Amino acid sequence: DLHLLSRRQRQMCIRDRDITMAKFTKRAIMLSLLKLLKQKSVDKVTVKDICDECEINRNTFYYYFKDIYDVLNNIFMEEIEKNLREAGSNGSFYEEYSRAAAILVEYKDVVIHVYNSRNRDIITNYLEKMTAEVVRSYIAAKSEGENISEKDLEFMSYFYGYAIIGSTYKWIESGMQADFEHFIARISESIDATLPVMISKAKANSN
Repeated sequence: DLHLLSRRQRQMCIRDRDITMAKFTKRAIMLSLLKLLKQKSVDKVTVKDICDECEINRNTFYYYFKDIYDVLNNIFMEEIEKNLREAGSNGSFYEEYSRAAAILVEYKDVVIHVYNSRNRDIITNYLEKMTAEVVRSYIAAKSEGENISEKDLEFMSYFYGYAIIGSTYKWIESGMQADFEHFIARISESIDATLPVMISKAKANSN
């Protein structure tokens, strides 16, 4: 019981409880939006819809988020953190990128709508950060023990990263019409065909 604790302990317990409640409320808002996006397009979802779905008032919503697009941005940023936790060092590039980009396919209509809106940076920031992490960790794993410099690792990460990002933008701009698995497979094949050569040249440069 709180009354049996010291003042400092009570304060810490209350603070921890408030932090837990805040995380729970933010998570509930984000999950409510994702649920609603299965039913209607993002431009049709209102703050009232979200509040009704997770049984909070508007003041609570605006305490945590500026607007619906702010909620979306948090969802994508949380997805990056999730991908970093789940990233494997032994998976193929196809497996790693497919997992990281799965949210784009699951919420295809949302991605297209946001990408073509003034809030495009929500999608571009996610793609750039997610791709940079996947590409760098994959190249680092494949070049482990090859004694390549940090500069060469950075160059290869940028080279492949921006090639993938550019291709993904084109895919979104086309309405994501190309089959996702085929799209990722082509990217993976290109990397697997050229990366060993890039690593070999980087290794030779460092000797």
